[in-house]
Amino acid sequence: MTNHPQVGLVVALLCLFGVGTVVWLWTTTEPAVSPPLSSARSSGSDAEHNNRVETFFGGDPDRDVRNGQEMKPRW
Repeated sequence: MTNHPQVGLVVALLCLFGVGTVVWLWTTTEPAVSPPLSSARSSGSDAEHNNRVETFFGGDPDRDVRNGQEMKPRW
């Protein structure tokens, strides 16, 4: 064995910390769920999704921001 008992204590604490971290990560993360293959969205549902997004975020309906606008700082 070693002449330094502190080395064994440090190694044991590091192993315990590592195992605890792995167990904590394993129990707290959610498993990745892949979407079903049969749920391919059609263009109709894409349009519906776009309408819901536009309704949710709102905005000024009189302002056309589709093509973007150069930002001009007001100093």
